[in-house]
Amino acid sequence: SFKSKLVAKVQSLKIADPSLESTHIGPLISHKAKDSVAAAVEKALHFSQCTLLVGGFAEPPSNHLLKDGFWFQPTVLAFDSAHSAINNPAFVEEIFGPVVTLTPFSTDQEALDLANSNRYALGASILTSDLNRAHRLLPHLNAGIVWANTHHRNSPDAPWGGFGDSGVGRENGLEAHHH
Repeated sequence: SFKSKLVAKVQSLKIADPSLESTHIGPLISHKAKDSVAAAVEKALHFSQCTLLVGGFAEPPSNHLLKDGFWFQPTVLAFDSAHSAINNPAFVEEIFGPVVTLTPFSTDQEALDLANSNRYALGASILTSDLNRAHRLLPHLNAGIVWANTHHRNSPDAPWGGFGDSGVGRENGLEAHHH
């Protein structure tokens, strides 16, 4: 299932010194940022129908030289239903940490409604084995930039940014030069 593959992938991520090419996840920027991510995950889990699948805690990598960083394990939170997701802060707030939510949906329209229900909309991704489906749905996502089967792959010549309550202005492309 997608859920088991996602959990396996997250568990395989190497948490280490970000200067190493083999590193997938480095530390957060500050103690305050780490505490904020931890509080967001804890708050999300207090809501019913939210389950921690992996991660959810601050722990340094096994390398003792990195013990003092602001580490947070990559985390997957799963919701039992679309309704439980849209009422959970982990789904509706920006966490700014290695946290992803997994939310079930029954129809493409329900998926679009979920994605577009959020007031933050800097970027959105559709992950699917049916690329035609992705191309059919992408234009209906209200986001500053959208991706199909990837996330956060930005070309320097493609502008993106500020949409909904996320971001300010535009980055990249000619639009960046006009600000």
